[in-house]
Amino acid sequence: MTAVSGGAAARCLQIIQLATGTVSSVLQNAIVVIKSTYQLVWSRPAKSLVGEVVLITGAGNGIGRQLALEFWEQGGTVICVDIDEESNEFTAKAINTRHRRRQEATGITTSQTGWGPAHAYTCDVTDRHQVAELAQKVLKDLSRVDILVNSAGNHVQAPEVFVDAVNVNLLSHFWTLLAFLPGMVERNHGHVVAISSASGVSPPSNKVPYSAATGLMEALSQELCLDDHDIKLTCAHVYFVDTGSELLELKNFRIPELSPQRAARDIISAVQHNKNIVTVPRDLPFCQSVIRTMPWDMRDIWQELFHVQLTPITPSYQGEVVDDGIKT
Repeated sequence: MTAVSGGAAARCLQIIQLATGTVSSVLQNAIVVIKSTYQLVWSRPAKSLVGEVVLITGAGNGIGRQLALEFWEQGGTVICVDIDEESNEFTAKAINTRHRRRQEATGITTSQTGWGPAHAYTCDVTDRHQVAELAQKVLKDLSRVDILVNSAGNHVQAPEVFVDAVNVNLLSHFWTLLAFLPGMVERNHGHVVAISSASGVSPPSNKVPYSAATGLMEALSQELCLDDHDIKLTCAHVYFVDTGSELLELKNFRIPELSPQRAARDIISAVQHNKNIVTVPRDLPFCQSVIRTMPWDMRDIWQELFHVQLTPITPSYQGEVVDDGIKT
């Protein structure tokens, strides 16, 4: 009898805890909704990026290059990092040409504004040892990194390079965080920007490795948000961007691709407002959330409306179609 009474008491306690937890969660959600609505209508002032040292991986092309240009326009000292030395140097030279012209036009020096020229470093960010060496060089030359932008990505979908895709799209984030995050924590100042993809939350056809890696990247970003240090984090889910690349033999989009300029400006705006998550375009998460609440059959119908299909390529970039046996 005593055992039965004890079990009933424990069950009642669990029910009470569940009820109070539910009420608490509802109240917290209401507060978050009110706060988010307020921030949407009355946006907080954008923080200044002048004098911030910004390291950008994948700066040799695409969004990475445009982010480098836009961060410099906002007053940052940009560190361009890419495995492709030629394209990376091109980005740095483009910034430094603008920097030189601005100095000549205004007569204002870097020491007066904190607005410095760009620096270029060649590095394979999938190699932990190369990233560690990069960190030593950067800290020696510039003493710190205030904003880390992980923009390097690999869209190659051939099965034989699956490991390479995961290394670039996911593991490289670990290596750069291990190299530069401790300094941010020590100074209690910093911002980490993870350039993810809408593929991580709404996978298209023929993008299995990329979608899986970017989905894991979002989980990593959420874990970083749980830390108590005053380090800001922005995870950007970006729709497909028109970079002028011919890496894909066939692209079939119902929604037009974004321009690198549009994507970069939205991402930097999110950084300046300390947003944890930004989706480019901004209305994409609403569509994704609505679709996820639907039954599977209905979900397929609506996903077809926003159909995205990509033809995978070989590592040689010759436009050969890879028959991986996956029905799309």
